[in-house]
This record gives sequence, structure tokens and C-alpha cells, in this order.
Amino acid sequence: MPEVPVFLLASERSGSNLIRVIMDQHSAFCAPSPPHLLRTFMPLLSQYGPAGVETNQRRLAADICNILNRQLGEWKADITPKLILQNAGRPTFAGLFSAAYALEAAARSKKRCFIKDNGCIPFALETHACFPDAKFVYLVRDARDTVVSWLRSSSHPGGVRRAAQMWKNEQQQALRVYSILHQTGRIHLLHYEDLITEPEAVLKDLCEFLDVTFEPELLQFHQGEEAKAGAAKLEDWKNLDQPILSGNFGKYRSALTLRKRRLVESITGIEMRQLGYVLDFPLARHRDALDLLEKSLRACKVLLMLATQGRRGLQEIQTRRRRLQQMQATAAGLAGHENTWVRPRALNQSATDKHP
Repeated sequence: MPEVPVFLLASERSGSNLIRVIMDQHSAFCAPSPPHLLRTFMPLLSQYGPAGVETNQRRLAADICNILNRQLGEWKADITPKLILQNAGRPTFAGLFSAAYALEAAARSKKRCFIKDNGCIPFALETHACFPDAKFVYLVRDARDTVVSWLRSSSHPGGVRRAAQMWKNEQQQALRVYSILHQTGRIHLLHYEDLITEPEAVLKDLCEFLDVTFEPELLQFHQGEEAKAGAAKLEDWKNLDQPILSGNFGKYRSALTLRKRRLVESITGIEMRQLGYVLDFPLARHRDALDLLEKSLRACKVLLMLATQGRRGLQEIQTRRRRLQQMQATAAGLAGHENTWVRPRALNQSATDKHP
């Protein structure tokens, strides 16, 4: 991997391609279209067998090339399995992955890679283990606006509930990563709303985090080759060759009915508050009650089984009960704890005049 790589953690429809084409304009960064290598291969690595076996390396390199040749966007480098193997510093997936991106960066005369890979959030800590010097940018967008964008996209099937649940699941995972890496200085939280309303200030902060100098060309991303190519290729990327849409937030108020807005907040409310977003309705708790009921039913099955095992079984029941009580007390104790990480600056003013 050329110098320190940067991995983007973001849900789909959250501005991930916007920040990608912006960073591609920087003289230091190569930010190619995403082939989603992490999402594809991380769950499959064990099926390739020991990484040190040459036949396994060749198979993995060939499969990586097959994915690269069938992605939605285009890379400049002509990458072959032989080139990947020749440039891999380590006989591992991380080594082959690094070689592929290094070849693309060299083809663009860039030193570093800004890597977007949809669905990579669950593998962020494994990625950190593979690339301990890497930095992470955590980009988040208001769940309600993300749902609206999801519904308007022809490539994202499913309704409001599915989109909201996807957002919730990914923010839970991303917040876990953020809480672990926050003190290491290797992760930077970025709100989409701040990016589009204060682009220069936000990008200066981002560049400082990435140890590079801010370049005014970043604000002219829509004139770049990567932005124009993406806008011409896919419907979902059609706005990439346009300047930043500074008013592109809070659209959910007119796009979603009150019932749908309540539904989204009932699913995502806990994570939204952690990320500094203001809810339009009181946080619903009925989902927690349903989860507790399901867990209780499972626990009853365990207790019935243990109760048939005599004294030892009863002792285990008591141990399990005390453990469960402590776990519940720990969770309950956090109910009133202030756990907001960073509030979007763009919403400080809009929150005062919002309405359901």
C-alpha cells in the first residue's frame, strides 16, 4: 500500500461517493471507484486455505482481478494476477489488496489511497489489524435523509423499515469502532450535513487529520475526471459533476409522512442521538420491550433444561440469574448517560426552528 491508506466507513446513500471524488482531487490521494474487495473477500478468506500456500495465493489474486474487471466504475491500471503477486509485500489478502491499490495509485501518479468499500464497516477492526498505520474516516448522514435517498434509488430495494434497519445496524458497528479507535487518533468523525454546508472548513479539518495540506482544488471536485466519469456512468452518481448541494439536508420533512418519520426514529433513534441528531418525536422504547420478551422466552427454555439437572442445575440457574441482573443493571445505568459523540454543526441553527 502506498504510504498510509485511508479507509472510509459510511452507509450507502450517505455521501460516500461525494467525499471520494473530493479526495480524488487532492494531489496526494488516489480515490478510485469502489470494487468492494473488503466486503467480498473478508467473509471468504478461510475458504482459500493457508495464505502461505502458493496455489491459494494465485487463486485469490485471480479472483481479486475478476472482481476488479467487473466493477461499476473503471480503474486506470491494467491489473493482472501476476502483477498483484509480484507487488504483494506479504503473501496474505492484505498484501494482495495493497498491491492492487498500489498499482492503481501509481497509474494515477498518486502517493496515497482513499478507499471506499461499501459494507466494510463490519470488518473495520480486522482492517485495522491488517493495516495498523491506516486512518479511518467515519462519514454519517441523518438517518431520515438517508432513508429518503435510499427510497429514491432504483438500485436499493426495500422500503423504509429495511433502509432504517440497515442504517441502524451499520451505525452500531461504526460507533463501536469509533469508540475503540477514537483515543488512538486514527479515526475522524465527519457529518454529511457539515460537509455540504461548510465544505472548506470541514475539508481543512479532514486534511489536518490526514496529515496533508488543504488544496483549494478539493472544492472544484465536480470538474475532476473521476467525478465526470462517475456522473456519466451511473444514475445514482449523476450529481457528482455538480457543485456541492448545500441545502441537501432536512429533505425528509417533506419527503416522509409523519408515520414514516416516526418509524425511522423508532428504529434509529438511539444511534441518531449518539451521533448528535435531534429527534422530532420522543424516543420509542417498544422495540426494546419486544427484544426483551424474545430473550426471556429463550431464557425460559434454558431454565427448564437446567431445572431437570438437580442441585447443579439449580446452582447454574442462580449464577445465570445474577449475571443477567448485572448485565441489565449495567445497561439500565446508561439510560440517562450523555453519550452523544459529536453534534453536526449544520444542525445547531436548524434544530431551533424544526417542526414535526
